Amino acid sequence: MVNWAEVRARLERSGQALDEAVAHDPQRLEAVFRERAARLAKPHAFATGAPAGTWMFIFRLGMERYAIALHDLTEVISNPKCTPVPGSSPRLAGVINLKGEIRPVWDLARLLQLGGKQREQSGCVLLVRKKGREVGLWVDAAEQIRLLRPGQWQQPGERSPYLQGVTSDAVMILDTEVLLEKEFCR
Repeated sequence: MVNWAEVRARLERSGQALDEAVAHDPQRLEAVFRERAARLAKPHAFATGAPAGTWMFIFRLGMERYAIALHDLTEVISNPKCTPVPGSSPRLAGVINLKGEIRPVWDLARLLQLGGKQREQSGCVLLVRKKGREVGLWVDAAEQIRLLRPGQWQQPGERSPYLQGVTSDAVMILDTEVLLEKEFCR
């Protein structure tokens, strides 16, 4: 059962507290501003105690998971309209029109020699930029963004020129600089 007298008393106390809070009291305002200035002057925890690491964009190619440094990624395009280029390399998935500019889209699974299955018009394109060049990489699915700290991955056992390392949960970290240099700057 509701005690309406108690509810009314609470509402009355809340109303009084609100009236006091919004009342123009120069001394109270100065105290509030000083407190706020003191809080803002303190260094933030994320600025001083943040551990070093690299933000990575994790995606899938088939059943395997890969990552690229987030700072290399300019855009992710879901279900892109990719136009095939007749007579081109089978590794070139096609081209896309991005804000009036044509960008090549490479089939990352074929570049990494993961199999020759034909890409369907599902998945996404990761636009990667290095040294002023921007290319698309066709992948099966975007997964997550994750901070990887030094020591959270190890050198790959099988030395691939494109891999920087592998995490304990089998995410393979790609070296986009080597990938772009070897594949697209020939």
